[in-house]
Amino acid sequence: MKVLVVDDVARVRARLAAMLMEIPGVTAVFEADGIAAAIRVLRVRGPDVVVLDLHLREESGLTLAGRVKRERPDALLVMMTNQPTALVKRRCEALGVEHFFDKSKDFEDVLRVVAEAVGPTGELETSDT
Repeated sequence: MKVLVVDDVARVRARLAAMLMEIPGVTAVFEADGIAAAIRVLRVRGPDVVVLDLHLREESGLTLAGRVKRERPDALLVMMTNQPTALVKRRCEALGVEHFFDKSKDFEDVLRVVAEAVGPTGELETSDT
């Protein structure tokens, strides 16, 4: 399984990427610091999971979430934010975000969701498998 981490803070990206690589079945973790870089990775690398921050320097992660679902509709989409309001969560869900986490306290839950998504073959588990 290939994972893309999108966050404009290098330390957060690196920490999360290192933790994700420890999950059995995760074969590659790509990093992007913004929307343009993330779109390039989406097109070239075809990640199975995209973990992104709501607040990016260029634009909102909401913009990228919609783009991810158009370009990679089967990708598991995980949103992290330091402002986990009910309104933002509903907006994320409307765009196809499957998981929504508080970045400051739910970091381990992101890892758990990715670990649960890895099937026995290292492929993304879907509801019909």
